[in-house]
Amino acid sequence: MKELLVRSGNEEVLLKTEFESLIERIKKSQYIRHIIPDLELCDISKVGGAPINLELVAGMGDYEYSGNTMRISADFDTVEEGQISFMIFHCLQSLSLKNSRYFVHGAAVQHEQEPYLFLGSPKAGKSTISLDLALNDGMKIYGDDSISLKVQDSILILNNGNTHIGINSKLKENPKIKAHYPGELLPYIDSRVLNLHTSDPRELRNVIILESDLFATNGNHRILANRGGLYLYEYISRESRGAGYSIFSHDLPFPSNDTFSTARNLIRAIRNSDINYFIVSGSYEDMLSSCRRIIKEKDVK
Repeated sequence: MKELLVRSGNEEVLLKTEFESLIERIKKSQYIRHIIPDLELCDISKVGGAPINLELVAGMGDYEYSGNTMRISADFDTVEEGQISFMIFHCLQSLSLKNSRYFVHGAAVQHEQEPYLFLGSPKAGKSTISLDLALNDGMKIYGDDSISLKVQDSILILNNGNTHIGINSKLKENPKIKAHYPGELLPYIDSRVLNLHTSDPRELRNVIILESDLFATNGNHRILANRGGLYLYEYISRESRGAGYSIFSHDLPFPSNDTFSTARNLIRAIRNSDINYFIVSGSYEDMLSSCRRIIKEKDVK
């Protein structure tokens, strides 16, 4: 079997497969670097602790998990890159939760050594606002799709995030991006190449929730900690429970990694943390302006 070591933080997955092209697909994938925080693809000689063995074999669609080995069967020549990436992410999460490390679909920036986590539905503006603030306001970016949070001393620490950032038409003409990517722009850019990335662990003190604004109320406001904490718990739980993670073409869902103890540990950490919660709505420019005021001027209604 071909082998590849996949690492995120201290968690490792040792990938083994009989599909020769699969390892090369993963190595070349920009998408896997977009959805997994702090990702490293390594030679198997660099195995550190006790990785999960992920065996990908030919079959009609089955999932077995015994001891430290996860065995998944499918016709992997036909499985999409995104579903393979989420399958590997699923394995990493099963380890990370045991180490009190949680993932959340969101974006995060750092300003004056303080992190700000952005949450919201898909296309709410998390990626574009975080990259805009990094490019034009001198902030550092942890990631724009997958953020790692660690429970430490009973509070939440924002650990790191994905290095490869999604880019859209609004920012693709930015001079800093064009200077490093003068040719055809890929869907993702490496924030490390632009010297925008940070993996500086800091206590999570600020969460900004981006909401669609059907009624054009255009504003920002602080919300109570109990309400904000529920928002945060809900978003993190979606990742822990693997909502939508599957090999859909083979009728193969991935089971939840969440347990009662990991969920309760998370709730306690959220409640113990001194977090400010904000809701921001409006057009893109309105939300960007509101986020700037919250972060740089501490101007919140």
